[in-house]
Amino acid sequence: MLAAKVTARKAVQVPKFGSFSFPSDPGADPSDVRPFFALSGEFIRTCKVRAKAGGRPGSSSAARLNMLEVSKAARQGKAVCRVVVDNVLKRVSEAVSAGRPVTLALNPMGEFSVRRGIGTFRFADAFVVDRLGIAP
Repeated sequence: MLAAKVTARKAVQVPKFGSFSFPSDPGADPSDVRPFFALSGEFIRTCKVRAKAGGRPGSSSAARLNMLEVSKAARQGKAVCRVVVDNVLKRVSEAVSAGRPVTLALNPMGEFSVRRGIGTFRFADAFVVDRLGIAP
């Protein structure tokens, strides 16, 4: 679901976690515009983590993650999907707050990780090249 939104070049916000977005440059060639992930202020404050240097602020125009769309894609009830997403984010937050390294795969888009208190999201080369048509 997230991958479909980003593939369509739509900004999406995962509450209490962060936003996937694109820089806004009306004159830019879409094949040159790379996506980025920005941790939410709430995640940064709650987990006492820093965003990797060079990160961009979250997009205020990003649509919130739509649980109805998630439930349709997962073929599960909306309430079940909400509990799963909330629990995953809760476990990630707990691990980060405790100072443990964390890696969360968001296939096929890439991987979120926290090491030594610094949170980063690395987009998979295959996603960027194959789905977004951006040269590596």
